[in-house]
Amino acid sequence: MRRWIWLLLLAGLLPRAAAAHNLCFVEVNNPYCLEEPFSDYWDDNGGLPVFGYPITFAKAEPNPDTGMSYYTQWLERNRFEVHPENAGTAYEVLLGLLGKERLQQLGREVAARETGPVEGCLWFEETGHNVCDQSNGLGFKSYWQSHGLKIDGLDNYARSLQLFGLPLTGVNLETNANGDTVQTQWFERARLEWHPNNPDEFKVLLGLLGKEVLDNRGVIQPPLVTPTPAPIVTPTPAPPPPSFNNCQADPTVASNYPVKIVSVNKKTETVVLQNVSNAPVAIDGWRICSIRGNQVHATLSGSLAAGETRTINSTASGPIWNNNDPDDASLYDAEGRLISFLAN
Repeated sequence: MRRWIWLLLLAGLLPRAAAAHNLCFVEVNNPYCLEEPFSDYWDDNGGLPVFGYPITFAKAEPNPDTGMSYYTQWLERNRFEVHPENAGTAYEVLLGLLGKERLQQLGREVAARETGPVEGCLWFEETGHNVCDQSNGLGFKSYWQSHGLKIDGLDNYARSLQLFGLPLTGVNLETNANGDTVQTQWFERARLEWHPNNPDEFKVLLGLLGKEVLDNRGVIQPPLVTPTPAPIVTPTPAPPPPSFNNCQADPTVASNYPVKIVSVNKKTETVVLQNVSNAPVAIDGWRICSIRGNQVHATLSGSLAAGETRTINSTASGPIWNNNDPDDASLYDAEGRLISFLAN
């Protein structure tokens, strides 16, 4: 008899107990574990940087949008829900709309639509907001495009949309729970923060929305005025501080915000600037420089409207970029602070 049972096992005809895939985090003394299907979902779709650690046990909870109860577990940056109506599909686990929920807790409305698409940014017609990079190849746009849920049959855009949702605001300077005042943009399921002093792979961080929403459930806060976008207001003209250094400031500290250098045309001696913020920026007294030649290309005046792109002609007495030699460009405000840098 034992011989027949052994033969049946070899043939795969008898059921075998499947090993449960549990994720526990004893190395950080976290008392909460992720069990199936949350553990697979966490592993497949970004893990710790995207979702953070679990902060509750899994249990049935009502969804604030539908009122229906789902098997739910909270994480530092999100909320996992099991939807049995989607069993057997990639949508069995769904994410909470925590960006939307946190804005509601704060008494904030979805920001008004922007004037239109900004060159080089992602435009979302549904909500009327752009998602842009804060530096060359780094920022909210690149992060949004390079992260997404692992769902077969979807293109990269749709996968990112499933993870983050649509943008609900433009970029504003906001102070997070850690006391850092950083460029911030809210999405239906996430909040993106720009930390320029971090290494490149950590310059964009996701806010701890799971913890914030969970900690503030039932707390009614007075309505807040939506944070004012972060234009740079031109102060009373003053001698530039040492950062200007005759067009030689350290280019690595450029934030490329709220205005960035988009391109330099050496043949026509023109420079294209773009206001990547959501508010007008006064540019009186700002200067564009050729770094290699220590030359001022143009001194600016007036203002740039939100999202505006403008071509600036040279006001120098002679040629600056009419050659094929490498020559980077930089932009300074009226106080001599380095605003933008473009390798050229």
